[in-house]
Amino acid sequence: TVVNIAYIKKNNRDVLLQKVNAEKITLDTSFEEFGRQVIEDGAKKVVNGRESKRGRGDLAQRDALSKFDNYILPFLKSYEINEIKPMHIEAWLSRILAEKSTSTANKCKNLLNEIMHKACGNDLIMKNPVDYVEKIEVEYEKQEAYSLEDTLKMMRRSTGWMHTYLNLAFTTGMRTGELLALKWEDIDWEYSCIYLNRSVSKGRIHEGSAGKKNHYRMVPVLPEVLNILKRAFDDSRSTWVFPNRKGSFYKESKDVVKYHFKPLLDELKIEYITLYATRHTFATIADNARVDSSVLDSMEGNS
Repeated sequence: TVVNIAYIKKNNRDVLLQKVNAEKITLDTSFEEFGRQVIEDGAKKVVNGRESKRGRGDLAQRDALSKFDNYILPFLKSYEINEIKPMHIEAWLSRILAEKSTSTANKCKNLLNEIMHKACGNDLIMKNPVDYVEKIEVEYEKQEAYSLEDTLKMMRRSTGWMHTYLNLAFTTGMRTGELLALKWEDIDWEYSCIYLNRSVSKGRIHEGSAGKKNHYRMVPVLPEVLNILKRAFDDSRSTWVFPNRKGSFYKESKDVVKYHFKPLLDELKIEYITLYATRHTFATIADNARVDSSVLDSMEGNS
């Protein structure tokens, strides 16, 4: 009948799988074993010496494995893949949301969806249970900025390489990791600009761009700031613009905050927000000056 045919068109795959599975012996697959394999397979592949465009980069891959080990696995490792239901996932997400941000919970949910989607594609489960879980509304905290008065005070009254750092940070909007990875060879003295090539993240130098962050771009430098850079270059004994005591780059921004930035703010009686807030301050000042948004995005390296 017409009704039979409509039903078959809609449900043929599920019905056939039920028939096949009823007549064969299957082995249970642990969530831990299968899930880890899916996450590991999600990394970018190197083919003929070239990195593929698809997949997660090194940083994103390490973050994905970390979330799998710390958030996903502890709650779901006791389940077989075919035992995980939407109600289990909702209970798990509730636990994460009680302690972590909506962004973290959503990232964990997306990773689980990746695993269950692959399980569905390999006929280990009939349906993806994540499809039946309510969407998480991601809430982003409003980024604070320093006032113009405090910004000028920091730029004028700071000393040493912190003076160079803050003048460059507040007038270019460069990311903290980009600033800490700067080398003198990146500066074009003739054309008053910087050619960004790398960034520091989690203690490592990363060349080029990473995900949505464009770390490979040209940044214009104001003449006044270029003069500050020239004076710093004349006094420098390192290849890095902002070296640590050993003459190498800072692996973590927290050391800059602890030993350089916070002492300056205490001296100037300015409330600490974050070191990264120099970028938001630049964006706020540029926006108030009605700088075109596309120009601002290009300067800041936004996707």
